[in-house]
Amino acid sequence: MSVARNILLFGLYTALAIAVAVVAPLRVPRLDQPVAVVIGLLIFLAGALVHEMYQRVSRETFFGRQILALRHTQTELHEQLNWSRRENKALAEAVEAVVHSARASSGPGTVGEAITEVRVLKSLGSAPSEPQQTLVVEPAVSAAPPSINSGPAEPGLQSADVGLKDVSPQKNEATEGVLPTVVRNLSEDEILEQVQKALRDDRISFVLQPIVSMPQRKRRFYECFSRVRTQEDLMILPEEYIAVAEREGLITAIDNMLLFRCVQLVRKIQRRSDNLDFFCNISPHTLRDDDFFGDFVEFLENNEVLGPNLIFEFAQSEFANFGEIEKRHLQRLARVGCRLSIDQVTDLQMDLPALASANIRFVKIEAERLAAGTSEVDALLEAFKGVPINLVAEKVEVEDTLRRLLDKQIDYGQGFLFGEPRLARPAA
Repeated sequence: MSVARNILLFGLYTALAIAVAVVAPLRVPRLDQPVAVVIGLLIFLAGALVHEMYQRVSRETFFGRQILALRHTQTELHEQLNWSRRENKALAEAVEAVVHSARASSGPGTVGEAITEVRVLKSLGSAPSEPQQTLVVEPAVSAAPPSINSGPAEPGLQSADVGLKDVSPQKNEATEGVLPTVVRNLSEDEILEQVQKALRDDRISFVLQPIVSMPQRKRRFYECFSRVRTQEDLMILPEEYIAVAEREGLITAIDNMLLFRCVQLVRKIQRRSDNLDFFCNISPHTLRDDDFFGDFVEFLENNEVLGPNLIFEFAQSEFANFGEIEKRHLQRLARVGCRLSIDQVTDLQMDLPALASANIRFVKIEAERLAAGTSEVDALLEAFKGVPINLVAEKVEVEDTLRRLLDKQIDYGQGFLFGEPRLARPAA
């Protein structure tokens, strides 16, 4: 409590006590002066007692806030310490690789390439320790033809809804209406070279696409996935580079960036109290990586408020082939509130109760397949009514498809009709 407020309160009850002691006998004939003085003294003591209680409550509130702030700071420092340890371990292994390379080969490029890898590992390891990194959302590559109607956008629900309103847009090609171009048909060697350079030069882009409730078209989720950018600012799509990155052991580094940018985004959303969750696509190779993903799950266990906002998504075929390591990690994710989603559905003969018991809460099926209205689809839609799994119609790109879906009681929709993917980049 401020000094001025203390003085004001003291003056109020003191003035009241004096007024009763001095003025009351003049106004009340039967009231003796000594009795009035005693009453005034009691009023003064009561006021002082209330004043003291108010001060104690104020102090306790202040100290409570200070303790909460210290706990928050301690949590942040604990996170940074854990990831600094992981970074140091990665750097030590990379330095050993430098020494080994230097001994094994006298070629001038060997040591230089290993040192570059050290820098990559350092940049990846430091990513989690920068929670204040600001993101700027820009239009991303559209796989749909320009003639496709992207649908009416809700007021105030552009990409800035994911906590990025406070950032003024950067002036670049994307904001001037020129979308990045997709490069295709590269050879595997060319793709590998571009992925390695993108990791070294921090050109792994973070892409978001909205998922809306139907039929209201209210944005409820964002799907997060990665794109590789070349030095010429061309985009390489996942179907082009994921197989190569998995084979060469680079996919975990890409997923590292994706996961922690998701975490940064969730933190910002929670500070704004927005009701948005994020679908996160990661590779089964990353899920099987005990060192990396085990550390990441431990991070979520120490920060349980993050889990309920994260939904991890896998292809139907991948999920069906998960082994003990993957299932163990998925069980730990479920314990911290994370949910799971299945996409790339090819087999509609699904055991939905079994999927629900495995923490699957979303299933994505292509909109055209759902709109076809076959007996198999109708039976599947009926089965969804008895399980706690939400159905998402994906690749909704034209109004005609949407009209055919509206009478099927589908929970959510995703596609260019509701919003194109948008690219999130670190602010310059």
